[in-house]
Amino acid sequence: MGPQTGTEDGRLGTDSWMAARRMLNAWGYNAGTVDGIAGPQTRAASWNHNATGC
Repeated sequence: MGPQTGTEDGRLGTDSWMAARRMLNAWGYNAGTVDGIAGPQTRAASWNHNATGC
């Protein structure tokens, strides 16, 4: 199975999470290592980004 950009049920795939982490880290939100796994650090960074209204 290759890289995933999304799943049939609308969840993000590995490539999408990697891109999201890269962007969050570039914007100053500490999303952690770009590994394609949406762990607690990635979710917290995403929540913080959304909470700031950006």
